[in-house]
Amino acid sequence: MYKLNDDLLKKYAQVMVRYALNNGNGINKGDTVYLVAQECAKDLFMAMAKEIYTAGGNLITQYLPDNIRQTSLSRFLLQNGSDE
Repeated sequence: MYKLNDDLLKKYAQVMVRYALNNGNGINKGDTVYLVAQECAKDLFMAMAKEIYTAGGNLITQYLPDNIRQTSLSRFLLQNGSDE
């Protein structure tokens, strides 16, 4: 899997948090941001979360790890759950 440079990720996060959010005005101190990302965007997710905190924002997150066969909760429930 390709990994972006940390400096580039930080710059992307700064642009999104300080300019793109809030109709192009960036977030204000005290704003709450709902941040959702899947496993493939973990590095950008972390960079954005750090930038939101740095800008004085609050964060509600929903991180969605890959649902692979070995760690799938859905698969576990289907195999081990009762019929009730």
